[in-house]
Amino acid sequence: MSAPIFLCAENTVAPRSSLALRPLALAVHMLAAGITVAAPSLQAAEATEQATESALTLNPIAITETANAEQVGVTEGTNSYTTDAARTATPLTMSLRETPQSVSVVTQQRIQDQDLKTILDVVNNATGVSVNRYETSRAQFNARGFELNSLMIDGVPTIYEQPWSSGEIFSSLAMYDRVEVVRGANGLMTGAGDPSASLNMVRKRANSKELKGSVELSAGTWDTYGVETDVSTALNEEGTIRARFVGETNEGDTWIDLNSNKRQTLYGTMDIDLTPDTTLWFGLSHQESNAESPMWGGLPVWYADGSRTHWSRSKTTSADWSKWDTTYKTYFVNLDHTFANDWQVHLSYSHADRAAHRPRA
Repeated sequence: MSAPIFLCAENTVAPRSSLALRPLALAVHMLAAGITVAAPSLQAAEATEQATESALTLNPIAITETANAEQVGVTEGTNSYTTDAARTATPLTMSLRETPQSVSVVTQQRIQDQDLKTILDVVNNATGVSVNRYETSRAQFNARGFELNSLMIDGVPTIYEQPWSSGEIFSSLAMYDRVEVVRGANGLMTGAGDPSASLNMVRKRANSKELKGSVELSAGTWDTYGVETDVSTALNEEGTIRARFVGETNEGDTWIDLNSNKRQTLYGTMDIDLTPDTTLWFGLSHQESNAESPMWGGLPVWYADGSRTHWSRSKTTSADWSKWDTTYKTYFVNLDHTFANDWQVHLSYSHADRAAHRPRA
C-alpha cells in the first residue's frame, strides 16, 4: 500500500518543480538568442565604421540643367536618331512617349547618315508618309490615305497646295535641325484639315558660344556638285549674343533629257539672351530652286490602239527653253521665356513670300 502513495507523491511534486524552472529556462534561451542576433549587428557596425574611416572623398559632381527653352529637342550634336522632346502635336514640350500622337523625328544625325538634302528626301524615308511624284518638279505628299498639306516651320503653319508648288518639295535641309512628322489629326496646332499628317521643320539655332564651322563638298552622278557651309559664333565675351550663317548651293543634270536643277539657300539667325530666362531670336532665309526644261505631266503608258508604249527613260516632253524658277523668302522673330515654375511662353511672328516664274509659250 505504501508504493502507490510514494508514486502519487512523486507525480505531484515533479510537475511543480518543472513549472517552476520553465520561466527561467525561457529567459536563458531568450538571452542566448539576443546575443546571437546582436553579435552580427555589432560586427556590421564595426565594419561600417572602418569603411567610413578608410573611404576616399570624391570630387564634387556639377550637374547642369538645360534651362533655355531653345535647347529642348535639339538633335544637332547628339549623335542620336531620336529627340528628348517635341511640341509639334501639342503646344506643350513633351517627350515622344508622352505625346498622344504617332510621332517620328528625322534628326540631324540621320540627315547626315542618309545624305538627305531636301524635304522630298525626308518624306521618301520617313515612316508612315509617302510621295506621289507627278513628274520632274511636282509631287504630292500623302499619309493615311489623305493628302498632306500641313507644312510647319518652327511650329508655324504654312499651308499650301502642293500640286501647284514646285519649290517646296526641293526645300533644302541645310537650315533645319530636324523634321518632325506627326501622323493623324493635328488640330491643336494647324487647325482644321485632312487627318493625314503634319511636317514640322525646326530651324537651326545660334547656340554656340565659341567660333565653330564646317564646309562640306559633294559630288554625284549626272554632273551634280554642291557646297555647304555653316558658321556659328558669339558676338560678345559673355556669349549672350550669338549668330549663325548657313549657305548652300547645289546644281546638276538628271537622267531626263534637257532637265537640270539648281538650288541655293542662304540663312542667317541671331540669339540674344535678354535675361537668363528670356531669349530673343530672329533671322531670315532666302531659297531658290531653278529647274531647266521641267516636265508638266507624264508620258502615256498605252497607245490609242491599246498597245504598250516603250519610251526611253530619258524621254521628255519639255522644250529646251522651258524653265520653272521659284523663290521662297522668310522673316521671323521669336521670344522665349521660362517662368520660375518651369512654365514656358513662346511668341512667334513669321512672314513668308513665295514666287514662281514660268516662261510663256
